[in-house]
Amino acid sequence: MSEENEWELSKENVQPIRQGRHFSNLSASLQSSEDQLAQIRKEKQQFEDELRTYSGEDPLEVWYRYLVWTEQNCVKGGKENNLEKLLENYLKQFTEEKRYHNDPRYVSAWIRYANMCKDPSDIFNYMFDQKIGNELSCFYESWAWILEQMGNTKKANLIYQRELKKIRTYGPS
Repeated sequence: MSEENEWELSKENVQPIRQGRHFSNLSASLQSSEDQLAQIRKEKQQFEDELRTYSGEDPLEVWYRYLVWTEQNCVKGGKENNLEKLLENYLKQFTEEKRYHNDPRYVSAWIRYANMCKDPSDIFNYMFDQKIGNELSCFYESWAWILEQMGNTKKANLIYQRELKKIRTYGPS
């Protein structure tokens, strides 16, 4: 069976993510042979071991790579994926680390988390109050987009204006 046909028969079992997935990873993940599942479990264990034993300068890098790997390789959701729990652990791990508050990797994890929540605007309000992402345009763009989707175009416009003012004051991020 071709990869395209496999995809057509399995796509309702894929947990969607806003930024999309690589087709080759998606196709491989949907063919759940025991060897492939064993390989996924092995790679997941390697990431978790690396998280426990990491002693370098940038622990966020390991978390970020693990997050991206999980999104790309554990597509069906459920216990295999557990993306929401991974995101929560990732975000908690670095909440007090001010050096990461405007790191695009950390902010993108917050945005991913917000997109999973029932009311993502609460997450964006928290981020703004804690100064997480407030120096990055992706934060304001994502926040405004969420507000637009919720029908709150007035507040979305205020967020866009806030971003434009920030860019005029400090230059592009």
